[in-house]
Amino acid sequence: MLDNVFFIVFSGSHGTAWNLDLSESSAEIVQPLIILDFAVMRNEGKTKDSMMDMVAHEIGHYISGHMRVSNDFDCERKADDPAEKWGLKRYYDNYDKFEKMKNQK
Repeated sequence: MLDNVFFIVFSGSHGTAWNLDLSESSAEIVQPLIILDFAVMRNEGKTKDSMMDMVAHEIGHYISGHMRVSNDFDCERKADDPAEKWGLKRYYDNYDKFEKMKNQK
């Protein structure tokens, strides 16, 4: 995992998994990134366990091949599946907001 993905601690959102496209004319370079913001989570009163659930959720995006910003219900649910298999909690306890966003399109 650490050989393939850059982890960045950054302000802005809880966590995001996506690919950084460093394409050049002669070669395509895509670097998977997982960006984490523990300061925001601490300010929201999240526990260390909840933060670990979020990290596992973002790793789940990488494992599932969902390295793009998305509000897709299925992508979010599938990103939580590996975390649950690893004995952690699902980061999202309610996927309704993703389903509502999907239905609004």
